[in-house]
Order: sequence, then C-alpha cells, then structure tokens
Amino acid sequence: MKKFDVVVVGAGPGGCMTAKILSENGLSVALLERKTDMTQITRTCATMVAIENERYFNERMYLNEKNKRIIFPETGFSVPYDGPFCPFYNWNMYSPDGKHTVQLGDYKAREAQGKRLSVTYSKQHLLDGILKDAVDNGCRVFPSMNVIDVVSSSGGVKVYTREGTIFEGAFVVAADGVNSRIAHVTGMNKKRLFYGTMTGLGLYLNNFKITYPDAFNWIAFYHHANRLPMAFVATPTPYSDAEFWLWGSFISSPPEGGADIMGEVKHLFKHSAYAQWFEDTEIVRHNCHVLNMWSPLPTPYLDNIIFVGDSAWTVEAECTGSMMGGLKAAHAITTAFRDNKINREGVKSYITWWENTFPKGENYRDIITLFGIFELMDEDDVNYLFSLLDEKPLDVTLNPYRANQIINQVIMQKVGQIQKENPQFLAKLQASAAIPLEKILEPSVRRAFPNV
Repeated sequence: MKKFDVVVVGAGPGGCMTAKILSENGLSVALLERKTDMTQITRTCATMVAIENERYFNERMYLNEKNKRIIFPETGFSVPYDGPFCPFYNWNMYSPDGKHTVQLGDYKAREAQGKRLSVTYSKQHLLDGILKDAVDNGCRVFPSMNVIDVVSSSGGVKVYTREGTIFEGAFVVAADGVNSRIAHVTGMNKKRLFYGTMTGLGLYLNNFKITYPDAFNWIAFYHHANRLPMAFVATPTPYSDAEFWLWGSFISSPPEGGADIMGEVKHLFKHSAYAQWFEDTEIVRHNCHVLNMWSPLPTPYLDNIIFVGDSAWTVEAECTGSMMGGLKAAHAITTAFRDNKINREGVKSYITWWENTFPKGENYRDIITLFGIFELMDEDDVNYLFSLLDEKPLDVTLNPYRANQIINQVIMQKVGQIQKENPQFLAKLQASAAIPLEKILEPSVRRAFPNV
C-alpha cells in the first residue's frame, strides 16, 4: 500500500491544479490517471474555449498572451500557458434548413475592430504546464492507474486500482470527470437526477469554408433517418495540423441501439443545407465522447472524499470551473491539515465556495432545459425559432446560461407575432415551460445508459 497525505484521482484541469497547490503547500500527494500519457487529450473535449468577456462561474478569467499565463483575477491566481491559441469574435447559431443565422455579437464589426470574444487553446499545453509545477514541487504521478473502488474508514480513504496497487490518503480528491467512477462506486449518483447520455465525435479539419470562420459556430441538425436532434459546433483550432475543430453530438440521448455518427457526419458533408462548406474538407484526425447528464451532487463531500470539477457538476464545469475548484479544494485541505481537522468541518470553505459558485451561481436546469426543448420540437419548429432571432445581431456572449436568457427575452417580445403566425409553435413553447423538465426528458432517459 502506498500512503500519502492526499490521493488525487484524475489528471485533468481540476486534478492537476489540486495536486499542484497541495504539493506547493508541502503535503505529500499522489496523482493517479488512467491514461499512460497523462496530459494527452484522447476524447472529444469542448472546454478549450476561454470565456473572457464576462463573468462565468463567478470569475473573469482571460489569457494574457504577453506573459503566457491564464489569469483568474477575482479568485486570485494564474496558471502558465505557453501553447498556441486562436482568437474568435462571436457566437453564431445556424438553422437546420440553412436559411437563418442567429448572431450573438456582430461578427463583421467585432472582427474589423479586433475585439475578440475569446480564444481557443490547447488543453494539453495547459495541463503540461500545471503538471510540471506539481511534479517540481514533489507530487508523485502514477499513470495507467484505473481506479475501481474507493473506501473510507477511520484510518483514511483507500483507493483500489485494477492494476492491484492500493493508495491511501487522509483525503481523496475525486477529479475523475463527468462520468466519475468515484461518484458511481460511492453511491453519490443515486442522489442525483439523471437526464440522459450524450454521444458524439470530434473531428479536426482542413479546407472547411464556413461563412464566419473565426467564430464559435453552432449548427442545429436533425438525424436524417431517426430525426433525433443533433448539433455540430465548429471553431478555429490553435493546432498547426488542423484549421478547424468540428464537434458533433446528439443533443439528447442517441436512438436505441446506437447510431452511426460518422455516417451522419458524411450526410452533413454531402447532403445537408451546409454541404457547400465541406466540398474540399479533409479530416485530419478524430476522437469521440460519451457523457452522462446529471443534476449536481447535493454536496461535493463524502467521508473525506472531495469532488472537484465535472465529477460534481452537471455536463461540464469546463477547464475554468475545474481549475478554480482544484485550487479551492487544495487550500481547504491544507487548512484542514494545519488545524488538525481531517473531516468535513476542516474543508468547509471548499464546500461553501462550491455551492456558491456552481448550484447557486448558475442554474444548471437552464442548460438541461435547452436539451429538453429539442425533444418537443421538430425541424420545422427549429427553423421557425431561428427565423425569429436572425433580424439583427443579439448581445454578444459566450456564456451559455446568459445566451439562454438573451434568446428568451427576444422570444417573449414576439409572443404576439408568434400567436398570429404559428400558434402551434407557441403551444409547444408554453408546454415546455409548464411540463416538468424530468417529464420532458423521459424519452431521453429511456434511451440512455446511466452510470449509477
């Protein structure tokens, strides 16, 4: 058995940040990761987008390219980043029929003025920098470790791996992602609401001729065979071998029996309203993802197990939230050791911060409701919705919670127009507001495969 003050499971942004701060604070730390190459990105990941222009999870982070650091001014820290990045200027949403584009921010004006909305960056470069700091300060790293169980006792918390190695710490930090194994084996998922499973592909492309290239582009789409709602997101990449990144996913759970998503990508390329964008496109490489959508944990703590990042939140805490969570959890654990309170009371500052930043800071149901609305709408409904929103650019944002508010405000202003033009559509909108979210998403839950 290998004993440490703290065992951190997962070497993503939350886990690496936790390990870095704990090591800098003088504690003995083991960082476990199931991958052999700890910082290599092997699944589709949509969080390499920094939200710079407004508060997000109670922070105003930004990339300072001159000093090569990502700055978190309100939380009070920064992390090294010496990798590539690519600026973009607004968020565009495209209707399934190709006739309507909803702009969150005026692309042409912002591009001409050089007013970037944000940047895409390399998650691997980010993790490399944080991990280096952790190792330089004494953190022990253990790649190729598949955690199968975590058990708390009066003597500490034991982490069991498929490889046969057992680790023990006074605290264990669960930073093992949106499909957290630790949340599963400890029974924490049984305390959450389950909303469905998202599956999809990430493709890196060259020769992609989209209308607004330096933007966050979201294409609404319906599977050509089963008509389930999908979305494709295209952004410029910071990588030298690929110009664009295209992420495609079912908005809610995939059809029973699964689906050929690469086949649907080919349909998008050849037969959709946007086929002209893909005439000469070359796919450089691709990866995939499967993630479950849950309500947040009721608390990010259980018997000296502390949950950080996506393991505790719903869908994605993103790199932003995960790094802040790792920092706050590490400082709370350090204080617990200093005060000899190796218990919930000792790390109460992290629990309070998490509650204020996540469940009280952002209403996760706003995001899940967007998925639910698409369960009620067909392609004609979505085309009509986009026609209501494309008259002029809306307020600029990259925050999905605020985007939802902006769109709802426009729709509310046009209720009279909708009543005259499309009363059936208005009835669906009213139903989406009146029917409980869990009821709307019952079809998605039935098609899903939860990790309880």
